[in-house]
Amino acid sequence: KTTPLQFKGVVYNEMKGQMSDAGYLYYSQVQQSMYPGTAYGYNSGGEPKNITDLTHQELLDFHKSHYHPSNAKFYTYGNFPLENHLMAINNKIKDFTKLIPNKGIKIVKSFDKPRRIVFKGPNDPMNNPEKQTKMSISFLTNDITDVVETFALRLFAYLLLDGHASPMYKALIDTNIGSDFSENTGYDSSTRKVLEDIHRNGFDSKRIEAALHQTELGKKHKIEIIKERIKSEPFFQNLVEKYFLSNLHTLTCIMEPDPRYTDELNREEEDRLSSKTSALNESEKNKIYEQSIELIEKQDAEEDLSVLPSLRVSDISREMKRIPLEHHVLEDCPIQWRTTATNGITYFRMISKIDGLPDELKIYLPLFAQALTSLGTKARSMAEIDDDIRLYTGGINASPFVSTNHS
Repeated sequence: KTTPLQFKGVVYNEMKGQMSDAGYLYYSQVQQSMYPGTAYGYNSGGEPKNITDLTHQELLDFHKSHYHPSNAKFYTYGNFPLENHLMAINNKIKDFTKLIPNKGIKIVKSFDKPRRIVFKGPNDPMNNPEKQTKMSISFLTNDITDVVETFALRLFAYLLLDGHASPMYKALIDTNIGSDFSENTGYDSSTRKVLEDIHRNGFDSKRIEAALHQTELGKKHKIEIIKERIKSEPFFQNLVEKYFLSNLHTLTCIMEPDPRYTDELNREEEDRLSSKTSALNESEKNKIYEQSIELIEKQDAEEDLSVLPSLRVSDISREMKRIPLEHHVLEDCPIQWRTTATNGITYFRMISKIDGLPDELKIYLPLFAQALTSLGTKARSMAEIDDDIRLYTGGINASPFVSTNHS
């Protein structure tokens, strides 16, 4: 009873950790400023300074209204009789009283003019101290219920931002204006120029084919619509005009590093704790103490493990499924083939033995492997190679493999 009170709690500490991360803080601030008055305009995990104002009764009331069958959807799958599922679900929910759920998702009201925000954030120890400022421009685009338009814009973002050959990578990273894209996949002030260039000239047709190849599986019907529209109109140029160049709902967001940010955050927490504890009388302090003891007893109580599903050794087959391995030699190179059901996709792995690597260079092997797929060759730039990788494969990566035996 003599020790000072503290703020404790899993969610509270988790959100404190999240909000101390420069990337998460930036992303969260952009969301809140971009979508005011909607669910996206709030920090979903809760702002630490507000969490400590939440009462137990408010938490119960929120749970009762939101975590309720009237606010839920049930999915079943498999070739089982649906009636059995429905009876099982009904047995679980029949004692609930029906509620009228919230009437739909709030739609953000469009800005009447572009907005700009500047705020302070923590230093990021993982980044160059000279390049700590984060900056992005965000655009409000389409209604996501239009699935074709949504797919088209996702494809547009892929073409614009993804990989060494993308216009934004060339304009921002290759030129060393920025070291990386911001967490909300943003752009610098050169954004406007890049978009105007795409508005005039569009994307390279090979790059469009590569992007479609990457997204083709499972989205064939949307892709066919996009392919037809690309043939009949300057499709991506029209998207740029519609959603970016003439869009008033834009947000310019700048976060400047402040070395005092974390200290001020800790000081705010201390002041908040002090104001709450100083207002407590002895009876209230005793109640907190008793509740703490009760909580510890509940946490330490033995749990009923019989409710958990279990797996026995007898449930596991003693024989693993074996797929025949064929051995061939091509151009003096030994090759192993294994043919199985992969939905028409070939998975390829190659081991390249490294002999005679000096010990002092071995520590750099992971770094070399990581950089390998970001380097060009004497004959071709990385942007050209990157386009081919995306056009003909699902991706290529390299990693060091250490073994006493190659097999």
